[in-house]
Amino acid sequence: MLRASLWVPALALALVALTRTDAHAYIDPNTGGYVFQVLFPIISGIAAAFVFCRDGIVKLVRKIFRRPDGK
Repeated sequence: MLRASLWVPALALALVALTRTDAHAYIDPNTGGYVFQVLFPIISGIAAAFVFCRDGIVKLVRKIFRRPDGK
């Protein structure tokens, strides 16, 4: 059974996926290329920073969430 904290996002996702409304919008074909050109370097930079700093991030998270008795 799903935990209660997962019900709200799952229900919201189901409602969004199952309801349909007309968009009444037009997206220029070149907009997709522009969005890709903007988002790809940002996402790549975040991923590279995470990979580069992964050990430090893991140590920090373990330090924050370690048990008080030192185990």
